[in-house]
Amino acid sequence: PDGAHLTPETAAFTIGEALAAAIAGDSLLIAGGTDSILVYQERFTLPAGIALLGGYSLQAPAFTMRDSDVHQAEIDGSPSSEQDPGGTVITVAGGSGPETLIEGLRIRGGGPTIRGGGILASAASPTIRDNIIYLNSAGTTGGGGGSGIRLENGADAVIDGNSFINNTAVGASGTLHLVDSDPI
Repeated sequence: PDGAHLTPETAAFTIGEALAAAIAGDSLLIAGGTDSILVYQERFTLPAGIALLGGYSLQAPAFTMRDSDVHQAEIDGSPSSEQDPGGTVITVAGGSGPETLIEGLRIRGGGPTIRGGGILASAASPTIRDNIIYLNSAGTTGGGGGSGIRLENGADAVIDGNSFINNTAVGASGTLHLVDSDPI
């Protein structure tokens, strides 16, 4: 809206900063490392109509080459201190449709939380494609679950080409947990 973060020179340093300037229809190009994984230590809510696209290069010309296998970008929601209780890495805003996109990212460190360690979509139907979702946790002895992804309340998401590795759940299903939802 104000022209913020439109060039490599004015790029946001965090995903949260970029999301604060984004409006529906925007695509956030997320840079990855070249010789190592570039880690974004944060948790956030993804607003409706925003696309998160990982795998872009920072090398000149920046943000023109995309290969999420080579330029790996990781969103790490691990607790940042003993006072941080943890939580879901990416919460998809209610009412989001398939144009709300999460693609080409590594998503880890969600939890401990009752519902949705990596990604939580409640009454939202985003597209979740070609991500590596790993080392997330969810659930309690009383239920919950969805350490990788949890879809609930009519979240009819498109889920395609994701890898799920070492996600753990207590008292409920692990990798993908569905409650009143019918993903594609």
